[in-house]
This record gives sequence, structure tokens and C-alpha cells, in this order.
Amino acid sequence: VIAKAPARYSRRGVGQRTVKPDLCHFGGSHSESGRPTGLLVTDSAGEYRFVNGTSYAAPLISKTLAKLDSELGGKAPREVLLALLYHSARLHEPLDHKDLRTAAKQLVGFGLPATSAEILNNSASSFTFVFFDRLIAGESFSHDFEWPQSLVGRGGACTGIVKATLVFAPPVLHRYGAEAARMNIDLFVRQHNGKRTTKGEPSFSTRVEAVHARGAPKGKSREATMLSQSLKWSPVKVYEGIHDSVGVSS
Repeated sequence: VIAKAPARYSRRGVGQRTVKPDLCHFGGSHSESGRPTGLLVTDSAGEYRFVNGTSYAAPLISKTLAKLDSELGGKAPREVLLALLYHSARLHEPLDHKDLRTAAKQLVGFGLPATSAEILNNSASSFTFVFFDRLIAGESFSHDFEWPQSLVGRGGACTGIVKATLVFAPPVLHRYGAEAARMNIDLFVRQHNGKRTTKGEPSFSTRVEAVHARGAPKGKSREATMLSQSLKWSPVKVYEGIHDSVGVSS
């Protein structure tokens, strides 16, 4: 038995435009009847019993989402709650391996989310920005920020891990069936590269990539790659960049 590895009957996703399943959770470990499984429930008679099964994954994740909503006073928009949940998710061992990440997308989606307490209480060495806006076609939202000075080296080289999660609710036209989403939004985290464009404006280099694109072979076409790895048209996208003395500007 390999700890935390998917069972033979774990759900396998299909399709290119979205990640399914979205997230994963542990529905108790397999054991003999009556023995501890790590998951305890109450039955209709109020009795406690140990259980296991893949059907417990959805209510466990829903519980975290409900707890987040409660802790934020029931005022956070739906997209913010989902973004916090997806942002906390991580691929876990043994799936967090360069040779397995592409397959992991179809087994655990974006990964295993944290608890609501972990989501709302960052460690002392991290911080999270949350932005919420309503855009119309052709609009964009941007935010300028300085990299923490404690992580900026000589010449402006930056070190650290940056993760960015985008959740949006696109307008839909149901007559298009499976292609109901009629708008795509992308997210970029960029670093000034010390150069200027032909118009004299500051030039920037992208510093994150879609988490499912890391180490994955490129598709036969740019469009195919954007659909399968960068999740074009998907309303949920997660990006990450791991930097060790990168660039010339904070």
C-alpha cells in the first residue's frame, strides 16, 4: 500500500477545457469492518461509526467552503470563497512528482485543499492578496506591488514563491451546449525587466505559469496547449512561479 496514492476506483477526469475532478479529499482509509479508518460519522440513530468511500470527498470539501463562508461573516462573494479554496490546494506525495503531474490533473485536479483555519491564517513567512472586481468585455484589472525587500538581492533579483489563482463567472449562452462560456480571462504576474518598449513604456517578463503546464510536453498547436495546459475557457485557473534570484527589479 502506498500512502495517499489514489485507489484503483478513484475518479478519472475527462475533457480539455476544465479540470475534473476540481479537488480531492480522503474518504477514509480502507480497513476491516469496524476498525478505525480515520473518518468518523454519526448514523441516523446518533451512533458513531468508522466509514470510508470516495463519496465522502465532496461533503468534506463542502464543509471547508461552508466554514470559510461562516468565518467571513457570510459576506464574501462566491468567487472569492472558491478562489481561497483553490488557492490553498496542493498536489501531495506521491502525485507531486515531475513524471506524474500531468496524470495527477485527471485524478486530483488542483489537489488537496487546506482547512479553513489554515486558509485564513497565513504563516509568518507568507501573505495573500485578494482582489474582486466586475469586468466587461475588453476591460482589464491590474495591481502594482513591490516584492518584499527581504527577498530582493543585489541588482533587484527576486527570490520566493508566488502563486496566483483566478476564479471568474463568465456570461453563458446555453444554446451553445458544452461551450456555454463565451468569455475567457487570463492572469499574469510580471516583473519589470529593466527594458523599454518601442513606445517608451516599461517592459515586463511573465514570472508564473499554469500549474498543469509545469514539465508537460507542448501540444501540436498553441491553441491545443492553451486548452489542455493553460486551461483556456476554464473559469478556474491556478498559476505558480518558483524564483531564486530572478530578474533585475522588485
